[in-house]
Amino acid sequence: MDKQKIALYYRPKPDILSFYGMIDFAVEHDMPAVEAFNHMELAEPDLEVARRLRAYADEKGIVFCCMSVYADLVDEDAAEQIERMKRYTDVAVVLGAPFIHHTVIPTNDHALLTPENREKFFWQAVEGIRQVYDYAAERGVRAIYEDQAFVVNGVEGIARLLDEVDRDIGLVADFGNIRQYGETIQPYIRRFADRIVHVHLKDMRPATPDTPNALITWDKNWIVETEPGTGDVDFVESIALLKEAGYDGWYALEYGAPTTDANVEAALARTREWLK
Repeated sequence: MDKQKIALYYRPKPDILSFYGMIDFAVEHDMPAVEAFNHMELAEPDLEVARRLRAYADEKGIVFCCMSVYADLVDEDAAEQIERMKRYTDVAVVLGAPFIHHTVIPTNDHALLTPENREKFFWQAVEGIRQVYDYAAERGVRAIYEDQAFVVNGVEGIARLLDEVDRDIGLVADFGNIRQYGETIQPYIRRFADRIVHVHLKDMRPATPDTPNALITWDKNWIVETEPGTGDVDFVESIALLKEAGYDGWYALEYGAPTTDANVEAALARTREWLK
């Protein structure tokens, strides 16, 4: 039987301080892929570093399924960040990653997001996405975007983004992020199954304002990220919906808090069951 398409995208554990360590961990746990992100050796878009990582991954039989980057396309230095996304696209080419994924407007600030600002930010984001997409497409990489934060999130928000960007962007189904908008991932999958090309297996659970790392939602509740399978995301139904729609891409395990080998192994075991 072919290996399940599970990728390692956990934030670094205390004992993993490099992408080489991530690759080794993936090999040891029979995971065929790693999702790169702007951290460790790739804290800056360095092509020579990317070449060395690609050579090591090839030697170990690991592929890079995506290059993910934190960005804010409506920040004061948005033009610089767009150029940075282009440099990371070049990194994706070297790594052999088919996708460049980056955040767009990663803010959860209700006070900032007045109706006027939301509209202004939306159109700034559309223009930035077009620039990144066009650059990436010329290099054989597809720019992809996830349900995230308050402006680019929710079923209707993503539908509007697809309409207005006027590019063949792909979508990431992030199982946890959509909870920031007070929705669940299943309606998103049903609506956008034909555009979903990548998956982040992230989980959330209810929280309070004093919970460490808690996030306020658009409907002013509180949630916090947790190890996949320990929150309230319905992974079984969500993965079933993807399979019914013919999804055959990667499932990248994601958890933003510090973790241990045991955390990753427990989430990996659950994921293998979900995918059966």
